[in-house]
This record gives sequence, C-alpha cells and structure tokens, in this order.
Amino acid sequence: MKLGIARGFCIALLVTTSSAASAREVRTTLCELVSHGQPLSGQRVRFTAICLTDLLERTVLLDKRCPKVHLTPYDSIERPHPSVKRFDGAVRGRIDDLELRQFVVDVSGRFTWHSHNEPYGSLEIQKVWSFKRIHGDWRK
Repeated sequence: MKLGIARGFCIALLVTTSSAASAREVRTTLCELVSHGQPLSGQRVRFTAICLTDLLERTVLLDKRCPKVHLTPYDSIERPHPSVKRFDGAVRGRIDDLELRQFVVDVSGRFTWHSHNEPYGSLEIQKVWSFKRIHGDWRK
C-alpha cells in the first residue's frame, strides 16, 4: 500500500512469510483487545471492526460497542496478501470522492499492546477476510 503511505493512510498491511503468519489465530473483539489485550500481544488475532480514514492524517479501527477506544493499523513494506490489495483499492476509491472513508472490515493480523496513559494497541493487518463500505454515521 505504497500510495497509502504517501497520503498518510496508515492502514497497515503486512503479510509475513514467517511462522507467525501461520500461527494459531485468536478470534476476539476490538473492545477486548484494547481493554485486556496485553496477554495477546504479539499473537495473530481476528475481529470485525470499523475502519475509518480521512486518507490524509488518520486511520483507525473502531468498534461501536466501545466508541471511545481504537486500534491503530499500520503499513509495512512486505508483500501484502491479495485481499489486502483489494481492500486498499476500495479505500482509495475515486480521487474526486472526498467523503470520509468508512468500512466494516473483518481482519486478521498481529496485535501489539501499548500502554501509556491509556491502554491501546496497534494491528499489523495480514489478511482482510471481508469488507463493505458504509456511509453516514458509523455508530448507528
């Protein structure tokens, strides 16, 4: 997602060829990861979330069940899975489409726990299982 990096779009897409990519995948929720994710740090996880981006400054993964917290996805220079490339193309869309990009997305990747003033985390997306663009208020 080289174009994404240039635009500051940080939905991170990484496919690794290491054993981590084929490791056991933990099915969870974004709320659980952000609240109690420290034991899952470094593991491959899968969950459904809202991907929200302005294509310029901010991209986050959100869940309407816990709207005040988020995960930060990030890019990699590694070869992305074909599903990630399809998602990237859908996110970029038409250049004249200035609407905030919002998608319901089912993703899996490596989770990293971070704890500063508040607990949060980041996700290295390895595969996009499904996605659908949504319009309007994502919290509804």
